[in-house]
Amino acid sequence: MRKDGEAEFVGDIKSVDEQHEFLRKVSQSYLINPKNVRQIDLKKHTITFPSGEVITFSRRFGRVMKALIKDYNLAQQELTK
Repeated sequence: MRKDGEAEFVGDIKSVDEQHEFLRKVSQSYLINPKNVRQIDLKKHTITFPSGEVITFSRRFGRVMKALIKDYNLAQQELTK
């Protein structure tokens, strides 16, 4: 995801992830730039970008999302029990 939209590539996501340390894998299909994230909702498993686009992540990546919130001081949707 670029500031102005998505970027597509040829190859597998693992090799792109290994080549670009600033990207974070958040699902089997998505790599994101954490500096380009507006909000993470841990309850709904969604990531919102400044453009308003929303993608989902699996529970498997919940720890990654918590680390991103902490490391990049990202906005987090309040969790209600």
